[in-house]
Amino acid sequence: MGFLLASLCVVHLLLLADRTNAETAASGNTTQSEPFYPFGLNNGDTKYDYNNYYFYYGQYFQIQTETGFPFFGGKYHLINIYMQGFLTLGKTSSYSSPIRFPSYSRNDFIAPFWTTWNNGVNAALSYRQVTSGSVLQEVTSDINQYNPQLNFSAAWAFIATWNWTKYYSTAPLEATFQVVLVTDGTLSFVMMNYGNLSATSDVQVGYDTFNSTNYFSMPGSFQSNITNLSFTSNVNVRGRWVFRTDYCYNNCLFQDDFYPYGPNNGDSLIPPVNDGNSSVILLTETLQFFGTEYNKLYVNNNGFLTFDQPVSSSYPSMFRSGYDIIAPLWSNWNNAKSGVISYRQVTSGGDLQQATSDINQYFPQLNFTATWVFIATWDNVAFYNMDTETSFQVVLISDGNQSFVLMNYGRISSVISSVQAGFVTADSMIYFNMLEYSSYTDLTFSSNVNEKGRWVFQTNINYVKGPFLPFGTNNGDTQQYLPSYYYSYYYYYYYYTYYSVTGTLGFPFFGGKYYQLNIYPYGLLTFPGSVYTTPVQFPIYSRNNYIAPFWMLTDYTQSGVLSYRQVTSGSVLEQATSDILQYFPELNFTATWVFIATWNWMEYYPTMGNNTVFQVVLVSDGHLSFIMMNYGNLAPKTQSVQVGYDTFNSTNYFSMPESFQSNITTLSFTSNVNVTGRWVFRTDSCPNNCLLQENFYPFGPNNGDTVNPAADDESSSVILLNETFQFFGSVHNQLYVNNYGFLTFDQPVSSSYSSMFGSGYDTIAPLWSYWNTTKSGVISYRQVTSGSDLQQATSDINQYFPQLNFTATWVFIATWDSVAYGNMDTETSFQVVLISNGNFSFVLLNYGRISSVISNMQAGFVTADSMIYFSILDQISYTDLTFSSNIND
Repeated sequence: MGFLLASLCVVHLLLLADRTNAETAASGNTTQSEPFYPFGLNNGDTKYDYNNYYFYYGQYFQIQTETGFPFFGGKYHLINIYMQGFLTLGKTSSYSSPIRFPSYSRNDFIAPFWTTWNNGVNAALSYRQVTSGSVLQEVTSDINQYNPQLNFSAAWAFIATWNWTKYYSTAPLEATFQVVLVTDGTLSFVMMNYGNLSATSDVQVGYDTFNSTNYFSMPGSFQSNITNLSFTSNVNVRGRWVFRTDYCYNNCLFQDDFYPYGPNNGDSLIPPVNDGNSSVILLTETLQFFGTEYNKLYVNNNGFLTFDQPVSSSYPSMFRSGYDIIAPLWSNWNNAKSGVISYRQVTSGGDLQQATSDINQYFPQLNFTATWVFIATWDNVAFYNMDTETSFQVVLISDGNQSFVLMNYGRISSVISSVQAGFVTADSMIYFNMLEYSSYTDLTFSSNVNEKGRWVFQTNINYVKGPFLPFGTNNGDTQQYLPSYYYSYYYYYYYYTYYSVTGTLGFPFFGGKYYQLNIYPYGLLTFPGSVYTTPVQFPIYSRNNYIAPFWMLTDYTQSGVLSYRQVTSGSVLEQATSDILQYFPELNFTATWVFIATWNWMEYYPTMGNNTVFQVVLVSDGHLSFIMMNYGNLAPKTQSVQVGYDTFNSTNYFSMPESFQSNITTLSFTSNVNVTGRWVFRTDSCPNNCLLQENFYPFGPNNGDTVNPAADDESSSVILLNETFQFFGSVHNQLYVNNYGFLTFDQPVSSSYSSMFGSGYDTIAPLWSYWNTTKSGVISYRQVTSGSDLQQATSDINQYFPQLNFTATWVFIATWDSVAYGNMDTETSFQVVLISNGNFSFVLLNYGRISSVISNMQAGFVTADSMIYFSILDQISYTDLTFSSNIND
């Protein structure tokens, strides 16, 4: 009995000592117990106290290491430290709660004691890295003790210590543990040190690598006996576990699918020069690249191929470079620091057999036999001047007619700051940006052919096949790139984004003239307004004009390019003139303005034959106007597509018969002008009341009107009325028609700035703005006391006011017909009609087509004292006046 008491006393004293040491260390002093290395503020640690520093769940701290830490084939310069008791190397983790190893994730984990916790009480995390001093000497001694066969000298160590971490469970709150990373630049080790650990079962201890090619899960993880770590070891030091982590086995370089490379396989080496490149490589067979044939290329050290000349830029800029580019991974690689870049081309042997097998696997319909292969490999190259390693490879394959690109990816460093991967044509119209589908660090495991780390593309497609006018950056286009991830993560992108172009010359379109176009990524133009919708069938009966060469719904498997420009001189105008005269030989037409928009939507899948290329061309001489719709390859569509045009209120529209049908893609082979893939429409004519003047009273000189002088800031001379006109208590026997769109009674007013209120005049303003009849249009007026105008007025008033039993005895009509706004070549029409029977008086305001470019206007009426007024534009927008009413007419 006495022996038992003595033993219990000794254990109790040991536990008290451990707890006292942990409490002292947590306070910032240097006292520690074996097996801990010195930690705390007095040892230079950065320290965070959980009880006085608020953390959100999953908070981490990131440090840049002073030297790279080798870890199973990779070398890492970033460490992320998590409160839950684990580290990640390079990439941060999306996991907060512990996960079981192996996790097969995209992270490298080191987990000394990964558990679930609440914002803690009396808990602390402290860490530091050291490159000199007694700690390195101690670590060196320890590693050599555990690995006596090594001649190890530590050059860097990182120490992180957790104290008093709180758990979700009701167990005591104490826990003290430490992780130490140590390296000499080549060899590396992880030490995990344990003090007192509270009982808990929700813990993962060990390490796990990228895709779990190497991992270790401590026996007891996710079990209650995990707290035995305080008393166990794999190096005979109680509470310490040590692991060597610089080995690279189980394909930790992820190069299983690489074609053989290096000098031992016949490769030529590129000199180790920063921003260098190969000399010109003459190809033994031509390579087809989207309509261009090449017989030479350059391997540029920074991770890409070019054909016309070498490019040394370390800043990736595939787009708008003016070059055809294949970029397996363009970044700032530096083989002068470390790594090897090599290449070879072959026309016989095992490489051809492998290439033949690969292409037939990915394209089984082709019955392909490779006759030529080119292989370029970046093996363990450094990023910039950092001690990192990245490996990737590009393989070009051809049979003389068909060509393909394979991109293979091994381990990729996580510290790259600027990178591009994919390919692009010189005009930037054909491209594939792989980083729209995968982060660069995930290229090792992503694919478009279901084979991890491999992307494959067919490149012998001539995508410009079709009746296209010149397009692309090489022809001066503005381009917008439409990546698929916008669709995936920001669904609104395609439906709320458009690109607006303002023209110097108006485009006539069924009675209107427009100066601004809205260009949408999904194959549509509108003017004047924007739209936010998927394809709808014409006619729409909306407030917009639509031109739809191929209005479609896109999805996350697609990315695209929208390219556009307007031209007022040069060969494009000559070509457009020639084309229009060929189709309309009866016209005397010379194009003065052309707008060209070209869309190229590409699919995610490996063959680029799944792309959709189309173009719309607007052509005008200022009076006549035409639309050309040109079609190249159109991928099969399961979604709805609308092709055609539709006008304001659908007074004129055309819907291609195949719209919203699966055979819409036959447009590539049909035509209405005998040119395969081209449809042309004349759009300046004005049938079907496109001026929207059905309700206008007859106007103009042919109807007896007096015409106002075509002068800026002018008005009519005084007009003496045949009958008095009552206006809210005032009786007027004269009026003035002011050119800027309003009537006054006492005197003419020449102000172009619409200011009904506070003017001091009785004013009737059908549409007061800056109208300019010296530019275009006619303003006319008349008054009548007999005839059909009185009959129409009588009918109208009795329709709107049936209780009055009204008979008109006098009518005054003023009309602004197709007047220009400012100095712009626009057309707007409206009319005011005054009606009286000597006792009752009325004002009718009629609106036709209204230009969309007006910047300042008022519509309605107001008395001289501003006490009685009605502002129509308080109720609706001015462009909607054509379709709005207060009497349902």
